Parts: sequence; structure tokens; C-alpha cells
Amino acid sequence: MNKRLMLIAIVVTVAVVLAAFGMVVALEGSDNQPTAVASDFAGCFPSAKVQLTPASFAPAVAKDRAISIANEVLAQSFGVPNPEALPSTATLALFSGETHDGRGDVSDLPVWVVVVRDIPFAPHSVGPRGASETPSTLRSVAPQFNIAIDASTGAIVHSVISGKVGSVTSVTE
Repeated sequence: MNKRLMLIAIVVTVAVVLAAFGMVVALEGSDNQPTAVASDFAGCFPSAKVQLTPASFAPAVAKDRAISIANEVLAQSFGVPNPEALPSTATLALFSGETHDGRGDVSDLPVWVVVVRDIPFAPHSVGPRGASETPSTLRSVAPQFNIAIDASTGAIVHSVISGKVGSVTSVTE
């Protein structure tokens, strides 16, 4: 009886270890697994128009390609030099809401959500301007670019730039 219990304990222990090891390999072994959690992209898009649900699936578009698409948009459309040097994250999600690619509203579309942070845009003026139209203050901005990319085709589904405002600096004339 003792041998039987000992054998069962060993088999269960080995099964648990193998199962745990298999889960670690499954989570770390693929570049297409989510690398961010839901809070990383919460608020990336207007909640009235877009809902994102974290998901895990096998995308046809690789994570590196999704990040590359986001960087291409930043370089070509916004003139950002070397966007690949900026901090970025990509995670898989299901997208529901308004698309920018002409599909209209969709539900549970598999996408990569890519967030590129600390975009080096030049400061912009705020506040009242004098008669000479010289800005009275400048705000340093380092916005982030949020883009949902169709995980099957690589098409841009929705994108938004959201700003992070830094300190206000007075400008002397």
C-alpha cells in the first residue's frame, strides 16, 4: 500500500512539473503571444467608439511586423525620425467598434494593439497670444501613438495619437 501511494505521489508530481513547464514554454516560446496586459492599452482609444478585450490566438501577422507597420506610419505620416528607437509594446486583443479602414463597425476582430510611447514632437504653443502672435507659453509634449492592426491582414483598423503634456515653460519676447 505504501508503494502504491508513493508511486501515485511521484506520478502526480511529475505530471504537475511537466504541465507547469509546458505552460511556461507556451507562454514564452512564441513572439506572437501578448506582451502587455489589458491596463497597458486601456484608454488608448475613445471608449465610446472602441472596446478592446485581451485575447490569445495565433495571428497571421507577426508581432514584429505589427510594430514595423506602426513605425512606418509614424515615419511616413508624421515625419518621426527613427520611430523604431522609441519604446513600444504590442499585444493581441479583440477589437469591437468603429474602424478607420472603411469596414464600419466590427465586433471581436483579432488585432495587434501597438502602443509607441514618447514620440518626440516639438513643443506647441498654448494660451493667449500677443499682438505680434508670439506664443506666451510652450508645453513640451511626448504623446503616444496607439494603433490597432488587423492580425490577419496587417491593415490599419484604428489609430489615435494621445498626448502627455509636460511642464509649462514661459517664453520671453
